[in-house]
Amino acid sequence: MCTISWNLPHTVYVSQDEGVSWQPSDSGLVWVWEGNDSSLYKALPRKFKGVGDKVYAVTTSYGGIYVTGDFGKTWNVFQQYYATGFFNLYIHPVNTQIMWVETTGPYGGSSIGKSSDGGVTWQGLPESFTSRYQFVDDIALHPTYPDIVYVGAEGNVYKTEDFGDIWVQVLSGDSLDISTSLITINDNQPNHLVVYGSNNTIFRSIQESWDGGISWREIDYPYELHIYFRPIFDPINEALYFPTEGGVLKYDSSE
Repeated sequence: MCTISWNLPHTVYVSQDEGVSWQPSDSGLVWVWEGNDSSLYKALPRKFKGVGDKVYAVTTSYGGIYVTGDFGKTWNVFQQYYATGFFNLYIHPVNTQIMWVETTGPYGGSSIGKSSDGGVTWQGLPESFTSRYQFVDDIALHPTYPDIVYVGAEGNVYKTEDFGDIWVQVLSGDSLDISTSLITINDNQPNHLVVYGSNNTIFRSIQESWDGGISWREIDYPYELHIYFRPIFDPINEALYFPTEGGVLKYDSSE
């Protein structure tokens, strides 16, 4: 088993003994110093995504997306998708040619790029959906149908059924005083969605839908606990886990 992580002074570490020992492995993916240039961190990995024998690294600043096919021994630029910064790369679990990337723009907003050919070419989303100052919080891909995608943006949740050409707002964060949204899809029942929303102060809400976002109900939980990451479904025990600063919360996700 090979595990890839990152830290300093080397950018990437690789373990082949389940984390007992680690070796630096950052050939072609290094922390580049360019004086006072804004690309100081241009190859510092933010997140990793693995598909088969390939691992993709989404890097900060102008580094782009890197890929390794030898578990971190060498890294190469996969696609120079130009953006000020990168947040995440999403790859469809069935059709790995379908990719989405979440980036930041030059004015502080967010943008989304999509690819249907494994990242060879990329397209942006229509202006009717995104704008210069709109922040994207999360992207959730339908586990079976690649054309169905959910996006959390500024507390609102949007849905597309045609690979991002047309979007419909299925949950309004404005009415709930929510500014951020994290989306989780139940892979066993893809119409089952859970959205955690927060305004980063005192208001927090968990909304649940069993019909793909047509209707919603609120889930009660200890509101003093802030959820930092996307909730995780346990399909075997039909449970939902929420990581918080006070521990992990478990919720029975059966209908």
